[in-house]
Amino acid sequence: MRGLETIGAVHQTEVVSRDVWHHRLGHPSSHVLDLLSIYGVSKNNVLKNKTCEICIRAKQTRCSFPTSSNNTTDLFDLIHYDLWGPYRTMSHCGARYFLTIIDDCSRSVLLYLLPTKQEVARTIRDFLALVERQFQKHVKTVRSDNGTEFMCLSSFFREKGILHETSCVHTPQQNGRVERKHRHILNVARALRFQSSLPLEFWGECILTAAYLINRTPTPLLKGKTPFDILYGRAPPLQHLRVFGSLCYAHNKDHRGDKFASRSIKCVFTFSIYWPCSLYHRSYCDCDQTNTL
Repeated sequence: MRGLETIGAVHQTEVVSRDVWHHRLGHPSSHVLDLLSIYGVSKNNVLKNKTCEICIRAKQTRCSFPTSSNNTTDLFDLIHYDLWGPYRTMSHCGARYFLTIIDDCSRSVLLYLLPTKQEVARTIRDFLALVERQFQKHVKTVRSDNGTEFMCLSSFFREKGILHETSCVHTPQQNGRVERKHRHILNVARALRFQSSLPLEFWGECILTAAYLINRTPTPLLKGKTPFDILYGRAPPLQHLRVFGSLCYAHNKDHRGDKFASRSIKCVFTFSIYWPCSLYHRSYCDCDQTNTL
């Protein structure tokens, strides 16, 4: 046909440099480029150690943080605390947050369910008073992140002679002890909820129970002892433990004088025991009705 042009492809035999392959393949590492040599990728060692600015900008990470060397020998010398939340589902008791407090010496965990962040300051003051009255100890150092709920206590800590150590912004690794404990608590709490098949609104009971059980579980960090052992100087009693989410029968106090009314209500056992107090707080989810005792 008139005007038709035939274009011939020209075969080029020049070797593509390692640097060009590095760009073509989306900036892989030198080791990956070496593995691709069998496919014809240049293995020019001259360019192997060449610095790529784009790789630095795209892939730079922080150096690994060293393992914490805290080894306090006295109870409540150092306290770690952090706030978790807000959770999308309000708990049965109206909470959306929980405050985690850890004693560095015993690794004991105390949890408070809170409806708002504004409750943090009051809760920490209550905790410090409890330590002084019940254990005759004085907290010397507290460690937290830079959350406003904690920074508002700076003047209070100064008045009490308590050192307040804070982590750098966007550096949760510096408060790693409580961050790791959050993961531990949530792992146990999820297992308890899956085991019991309770509605999600009972996540607060799962969290409190998880902390109670962790305080009574041996850990290699304490050479096979439990946090309860270190805190109280004796082994924790375990005979009272029951399976979380198991069937139980609560006494029916509201039979209204009916001699033939049932004296019990079928429920699900969801006990929560607050550390370090010995008061038992039990919640019973009614299996037959919608109300909860």
